[in-house]
Amino acid sequence: SHQHHATESIDHETKALLTMSDLAPFVASVLRDKVIADQLEEVKDLQRQLKRARQVAIVNCGTLLAEAQLEDGHAIDPTRWNVDFQEVPCQLNRFRLAELQVGGVTRADIGSADDIFVEEYDEEKMTLQMCALYSPGLWITFQLGPIPLNLFEEITDSGMHISQEIILLSQNQPQIRLYWKSVLFSGGSAKVALSD
Repeated sequence: SHQHHATESIDHETKALLTMSDLAPFVASVLRDKVIADQLEEVKDLQRQLKRARQVAIVNCGTLLAEAQLEDGHAIDPTRWNVDFQEVPCQLNRFRLAELQVGGVTRADIGSADDIFVEEYDEEKMTLQMCALYSPGLWITFQLGPIPLNLFEEITDSGMHISQEIILLSQNQPQIRLYWKSVLFSGGSAKVALSD
């Protein structure tokens, strides 16, 4: 009887050991899956950080108005890198307080351009394309519309600085929309554009 009890005890211990050894691959698998899941989450986080670092954005008081990625740009020539925005209209009054950001860092206060040039007026589409210069080597192209021919003539004949005209238009012509077109950096690559 004592031997029978000892045999049962050994059998119970053997079963317990066998059960634990049976669980070992399962436990290892769970731990491996957790490590892989953590690594995948870390990779996704790094991808988000990289995307943010390469983001070219027009922002107004924290609101994203237009965005693109530096690597999606193209060289205009060996010294200039152009990045096109997806054209999403916004209210013209967003112009004055907008900022150009690259990688989350403000590169230009859009409302205080060094100069703004009229590039093209399309009478049929009633759009006015302009280019604003910021510091040497940074240009932002944008479009306004609808602008009827008589209003275009008023803008160009007034003698006022274009940035003042834009502010007046935003106050007196609320139907006019602003379309961010592109940003042009000095330097023939996105890397140079980032380092300026």
